[in-house]
Amino acid sequence: MNTELSIPFIPDFIWLYMSLYLLFILPPFFLGVSQLKLLGKRIILGTLISGGIFLLFPSQLGFERVIPNGFYGEMFTNIFSLDLPHNMAPSLHVVYSAFILLAVVESSSKKSVRMMLLLWLLLIMISTLMVHQHHILDIVSAMAIMLLVTLTFIKGEKNV
Repeated sequence: MNTELSIPFIPDFIWLYMSLYLLFILPPFFLGVSQLKLLGKRIILGTLISGGIFLLFPSQLGFERVIPNGFYGEMFTNIFSLDLPHNMAPSLHVVYSAFILLAVVESSSKKSVRMMLLLWLLLIMISTLMVHQHHILDIVSAMAIMLLVTLTFIKGEKNV
């Protein structure tokens, strides 16, 4: 755990962290109605499972919250006022990003677009660490929920 707590705090990563909110406008441009319904069901179930885990296994952020000086100060103050340092695992930031980006990846036929979207997902996951909002376990557990929901509970049309 000490190694993880030595991950540097890099305020510039907040832009990647906040890019999650842009992801919510992507699906209508890339997915059909049935794919949107499937994505919605997956997001709802992922949220419910995550909420259950939060109740059964409450967790605390191990990083000390730091409000940087200058430009980023107000931004982090606002984020910290809304995003409290508990119920970290799984990271809903990663759950939502993974569901949305992987749905769009699945619908894209261009390899370059798919690679760019997968890179975006990886950078969002890294950003959760670099702005000290989550831990590695939070990312791993979020991806496990995404896989569980996608492969087991709410499969796409091809898998039904």
